Amino acid sequence: MSLHSPSSLGQTSAAARQALAHARIQSFIDAYRNEGYRIADIDPLGTISVSDIAALLPQTHGLEDEDIALAQHRFLDGLGLTNVKELTHHLSRLFCGPLALDCSGVRDEPRRQWLLARLAARDPGAEPQAQERAAILARLAAAEQWENYLQQDYPQAKRFSLEGCESLLLLMDTLVERCSFYQLDKLFFAMPHRGRLNLLVNLMQMPAAEIVAYFDASKTTSAAAGAVDLPYHLGAEAVRHTALGQVGLFLAHNPSHLESAYPVLLGMARGYRASHPKAAPPASVVIHGDAAFCGQGVVMESLKLAQHPGYDVGGTVHVIVNNQIGFTTPNPLDPENHGYCTDIARIVGAPVLHVNADQPETVLRAASIVRTPKTTAAMTSSMNRPVSAASTLLLVTMRCISSIVLAGAMSLFCAMPVAYFDAAAGKPIFASNNFCQPAASVQTTSQHAGTAGTQKYFSRLSLTTTTAHRISAIAASIWLAMPNSGHSVLMP
Repeated sequence: MSLHSPSSLGQTSAAARQALAHARIQSFIDAYRNEGYRIADIDPLGTISVSDIAALLPQTHGLEDEDIALAQHRFLDGLGLTNVKELTHHLSRLFCGPLALDCSGVRDEPRRQWLLARLAARDPGAEPQAQERAAILARLAAAEQWENYLQQDYPQAKRFSLEGCESLLLLMDTLVERCSFYQLDKLFFAMPHRGRLNLLVNLMQMPAAEIVAYFDASKTTSAAAGAVDLPYHLGAEAVRHTALGQVGLFLAHNPSHLESAYPVLLGMARGYRASHPKAAPPASVVIHGDAAFCGQGVVMESLKLAQHPGYDVGGTVHVIVNNQIGFTTPNPLDPENHGYCTDIARIVGAPVLHVNADQPETVLRAASIVRTPKTTAAMTSSMNRPVSAASTLLLVTMRCISSIVLAGAMSLFCAMPVAYFDAAAGKPIFASNNFCQPAASVQTTSQHAGTAGTQKYFSRLSLTTTTAHRISAIAASIWLAMPNSGHSVLMP
């Protein structure tokens, strides 16, 4: 056959059209992988409006319906997609939902592909089983009802409420379980004031009476009577039992509004490694506020310091609780102009997971992607090269209850009245339509478990505070009574 025969030219033309269709689809997929996080559904209040991003429009890539069938792209295998609209919808579900991945700061391409594969490995529409849902609801109820109790009985107490981000407790639960899964028996973590009392009681198992004694002189304890510090500065040590073993938890004290606890935590983790050279390296987690993470120089200094030999701790998970308020100043997301409080994580090439904290099952998915020292080692092995070990997880939340400023109650209503009414109109996270009502078969079980867990937790709360029993034991008994609750809902 002649090279220039009509049949040869036709074959060449067909191959060229197929190659062009393949390139268009690949360009469209890459655009969603790289830019999809900018239009992700991560704001619980739904106040972020983003105009169309040119890179995410099919016409920008010249993509047409006929390209879908012509390209034979392996990404489309088994999906049954027939047109551009269906492809766009599928990519939106993967990369623009309540969990999105920002790899724009990751300069190592194999590492980017590894992370994106982790994100796309699970069906974002998959629903937890009824037992798993019940266990999640019980923990959310524990976090919510502790805040309700303090608000009702001690409304003037300065305590830095966790309300609006109760799923932080779920996240920490899952990170503890992941440590056990990877045979890491120590977890060091640091956090700011906000949410500390909740985690002290519900995660670290501190007796509730010890906390209440700081607010009520009639219920004082020997520890509170001799205290020289505030309750939301306290650190703690605890041992959590999981289905795969026990994990020692160490919460660093934090007597400062600043991020000085971050380098202290690095020193604690590094010191443990130095004194236990044959033991598994400890995991480390730092919880930040959104304004503090991007505004305090000690964060950037510590990020860079932890990359150097002699100071690294094998990887730190950074959790930024972004309630879109820098104490009392609005600090909204600005995706249109690439304005995020996590942008400084680029200096160490860290990936950023953007998560809607009002969707607890999504928070658990995010926990399966962030890395511990063992998963970092696994990624290093799979790519045959060393990788940076920092991961950043941005929990986008809303603030419902603020703290006391000076002598008066500083509520969100005073600082941001519009946001206050938006937040007040929402349901508690464990009773939200997003979680309790996706399927009729699961709804009854979940709501019953959530209601029973709430009643059991709240009915014993007053008794617990007067007898110094552990509220956390009550919450844990609800949680551990659920089938399979010893395992993470989404363990990799």
